[in-house]
Amino acid sequence: MINPNPDERQFLILAAKKLSGEATPDESSRLAKCVQENDAYRTTFDHMQALEQTERNHQFLQSAIRVLCGTANKKESGEIDALEKDDPQRWQKFQFMRAVLTGIARAGKVEDDMKPEPMPERVRLALAARLKETRKSAKG
Repeated sequence: MINPNPDERQFLILAAKKLSGEATPDESSRLAKCVQENDAYRTTFDHMQALEQTERNHQFLQSAIRVLCGTANKKESGEIDALEKDDPQRWQKFQFMRAVLTGIARAGKVEDDMKPEPMPERVRLALAARLKETRKSAKG
């Protein structure tokens, strides 16, 4: 197990609070100072933010798909509904996903409803005659 020194420990505590949304303005300022003064802390915090954002994106996609498929629980449905007001960018992503999946579903239904029609006999005979002519020309 890694035992961080007191400065590293303080940085990690501040970073965790900031990422969880629990940091006070003073703690946010102290974290900003830490990452400004120490390149290693800046790199570490950037990676932590990227991982946290990736996790949020993953959770959003999972919830959005469950909502669109009708398998979401009430909490997930409520979180997605709240995006319209709370996070318009994610709401737009959700609406785009809805449009794409609806289009895919409609296309699948259209294909299921379509039945292949047999080629009209006169067209078949004309094509067969043309093919015969082409073969004769190629041999001669």
